Amino acid sequence: MQLIRRTSFARLSQKDLSAAVARHEMLYSGRMGGARAVFAFCDLSGLDLSGRQLSDADFTGAVLEEANLAGARLGQLDLLHCQRLPELLEHGGANLHLSPPRGKNAL
Repeated sequence: MQLIRRTSFARLSQKDLSAAVARHEMLYSGRMGGARAVFAFCDLSGLDLSGRQLSDADFTGAVLEEANLAGARLGQLDLLHCQRLPELLEHGGANLHLSPPRGKNAL
């Protein structure tokens, strides 16, 4: 299997990130106007996600270097190829709950 490497990532501002997370939180709480947060292949380095509801968000290939995830709720995330995944799993602060694999790749 050949690995595909991305050389550029979309860089989000704190304002854009906060707006996307607010829509995600609306969706998660069942309110009108909500939308799933998709941060696939985005550079979120140094941004603040602390205390936010991010369950079911898509962080595929995201760069989270020095992002603040303290107290964030991170259940059932898509973290495929996420840069900083080992730190998310090792350090406290973020409320991370991994779900068992679903679909044809399930054990």
